[in-house]
Amino acid sequence: ASQEEIASSLREACINVGFFYLENHSIPQNLLDNVLTQSEQLFALPMEQKLELSDSVLTRGYTRFGEETLDPINQVRGDTKEGYYIGDEVDVQHMDPKRLKGPNVWPTPSSCSMSDEKCRLFR
Repeated sequence: ASQEEIASSLREACINVGFFYLENHSIPQNLLDNVLTQSEQLFALPMEQKLELSDSVLTRGYTRFGEETLDPINQVRGDTKEGYYIGDEVDVQHMDPKRLKGPNVWPTPSSCSMSDEKCRLFR
């Protein structure tokens, strides 16, 4: 398939289904398993710790249930999901909030009840 056909299929899945699966990729299964384990631990943290991992200016880090409304025409309440958003890592000196460019929010031992080793796995 051409790049245009692939892009069209991905767009169709995102708009009409809401997700898609990637198969036959080169990401090792142990890395995928580790990411899922770390995600479960992050979302299991107490709410006050998760809220410390949020940056509303750059819309990075943690978002709670109901915080986003991705389809305001058809929704009367916010989405029923939590999320954790990251983007390109841009240092503070080159931060541009209007373009949502800046540093990511990463868990630290002082912001949540995880060891430094576990926090580093998020990077």
